[in-house]
Amino acid sequence: AIYADPVDGNYEDWFELYNASTTSVDLSGYTLTDTLGTPAKWVISNGVTIAGGGFLVVWADSEPAQNLTGGVHANFALSKSGEALGLFPMIPCH
Repeated sequence: AIYADPVDGNYEDWFELYNASTTSVDLSGYTLTDTLGTPAKWVISNGVTIAGGGFLVVWADSEPAQNLTGGVHANFALSKSGEALGLFPMIPCH
């Protein structure tokens, strides 16, 4: 489906994350990337959750400043030729 970004009205890349469990999942500090060799390319903001059985739309629009005005916006865009996406757990600091 084609959807306009509700923050700026532009038609940009997006993908959904799905929580198959019945309990909410807190993604605070998890990382997303479109370059698997760089797993911490973008860190998900504190307070981002997915309800049990729910979805989270992530805008892959290279506009992370829009996180301040609504939605979840990664600092990368998707390639038309295809690529991998990675979601990684937060790595604790030691």
